[in-house]
Amino acid sequence: ENLKTTKYANGTTIPLGTTASTYSAYRYYPDNDSANVSTYGYLYNWAAVMNGSASSEANPSGVQGICPDGWHVPSDAEWIELTNYVSSQSQYVCGGDEDNIAKALASEEGWNNNTENCAVGNNPIANNATGFSVRPAGNYDGYYDDFGSFANFWSATQDDSDNAYGRDLGYYGASVYRDGNNYKYYGYSVRCVRNEEGSGSEGGGDNEGGDDNPDDNDTTVTAQPCPGTPTVTDVDGNVYNTVQIGDQCWMRENLRTTKYANGTTIPLNTNTSSNVTITGPYRKCPDNNSSNVVNYGYLYSWVAVMNAAAGSTATPSGVQGICPDGWHVPSDAEWSQLLGYVGNKDSFVCDITEGNTSKALSDSINWSLSTAQCAVGNDLSSNNATGFSIRPAGSGSTVGANAYFWSTTISDQERVWVRNWCYASRTGEIVFRSKYDSFSVRCVRN
Repeated sequence: ENLKTTKYANGTTIPLGTTASTYSAYRYYPDNDSANVSTYGYLYNWAAVMNGSASSEANPSGVQGICPDGWHVPSDAEWIELTNYVSSQSQYVCGGDEDNIAKALASEEGWNNNTENCAVGNNPIANNATGFSVRPAGNYDGYYDDFGSFANFWSATQDDSDNAYGRDLGYYGASVYRDGNNYKYYGYSVRCVRNEEGSGSEGGGDNEGGDDNPDDNDTTVTAQPCPGTPTVTDVDGNVYNTVQIGDQCWMRENLRTTKYANGTTIPLNTNTSSNVTITGPYRKCPDNNSSNVVNYGYLYSWVAVMNAAAGSTATPSGVQGICPDGWHVPSDAEWSQLLGYVGNKDSFVCDITEGNTSKALSDSINWSLSTAQCAVGNDLSSNNATGFSIRPAGSGSTVGANAYFWSTTISDQERVWVRNWCYASRTGEIVFRSKYDSFSVRCVRN
């Protein structure tokens, strides 16, 4: 059921809102009618949901926020875990398409009607195979909208200072939509997740990518090569160091292959114009300078990265794509797993502030300088506690300032979810970018 509390766990009242706000915590009646609360719960803005906690990408999030004791607000990674599981179960998938899981999650009641095959509003009596019982409480953005048409849920993960990630289900849709462009002043529904045994209400316990020792939370593990696989060699003969982070084995360097594992060459793009869209597979030298490849690897188009594979949200992604045999391109969920593990280690977090993990992941050379506390470019010598060694290859002309990495996860027909680190930022960002852009690649061992 959707949360319908009027108070935090400590008894503090959450004010009933009459206006939209990014900073003041408010709750709202669905469709501005108090009679709807018993069935649909309240709508809450993000400030109310988080109750002063910082954004979290971890799994579990570690954010109690508005939830009861022993429970927490799910992170974006936890929503991904939920939808990935449902997609993997044939009894929950409509029409044979693994994206068509909305009916299995949606309640049988309250939805507007629709005739589209596999839509939530088409024959709603067939909904709710999972029992998750999503109800269309609509939303509030200064006006009350979409009651009966949409269900919108918050996560504990922000996209930027103004927006946070959420999940949307619509009466005319067959899939669950992951959206990072939700203004924090919106009023959305909330679902809480039970804490793992032994984890606290703030800060959480071991996450999915963590180790098995609960007393190891403050132990620095710097640049540990993967057991049994200290290096990996691509088809060109390039040798890459590896790094073990949690349960994942990653390449410690950006990919710089000129060929796929089967020997097929990836064309080199030397065009310097930003107005030319190349739809085929290609690789590009950072700053269009071949001498940069040895330090930064190549930049690749998404078509090159995927090598004709379909997009994937799974963990692991199952997409070899451009990677060597035995390795794969990470999904967005796998990036979240990496960041969740690092974010749960005090020794990897700057200024004891959750989310400030960029320095621990970024290399100690080649970054532009910044005076901002905990920014990647502030005191480079203190970077790279994890050994992950992110280098700022840019996206064509921003070498030194930014690092962008592809995932296998599609945002929409033209765009893909990408991870971005900036010299002046403390946290990495989840952004969507055109499939025709060129970015770096890290591979993960199968």
